[in-house]
Amino acid sequence: MILKPGEGFDEIKFGMTEEEVIALLGEPNVRRIKDEEDEDRDIVYQYNELKVKLEFDAEDELLFHVRTTNPKAKLDGITIIDQPLDIFFADLKTKRTDWEEEKFSSFNSYFYDEKCLSIAEEFGRIIDVHLYWCD
Repeated sequence: MILKPGEGFDEIKFGMTEEEVIALLGEPNVRRIKDEEDEDRDIVYQYNELKVKLEFDAEDELLFHVRTTNPKAKLDGITIIDQPLDIFFADLKTKRTDWEEEKFSSFNSYFYDEKCLSIAEEFGRIIDVHLYWCD
């Protein structure tokens, strides 16, 4: 799985419709509506084998967010999942201070707005990656 910040991954591109994604990946294992009580309900597709969740905007129904825990996910040729945090920053040739950090009770998130990318870290290792559509 090749991650492309601001674009998507592999042949999946931000701005695709649900139908376009299904044509490439097949039917999702799980399709759910995020926040069922909100009328602006985003749609989430989960593909178990890929270990990826795709989120479609409720208003325009286009793909805008990807989250993965796939151990084969790569960014700039670097494997990400389960990578020690300090090695990840060094391999990506970015400084930790270039990333905005947000601490939660059980994990930390790091946001890199320039690349429309965020990672979550727990126990010193990366546990998931989020890609966002940047207009």
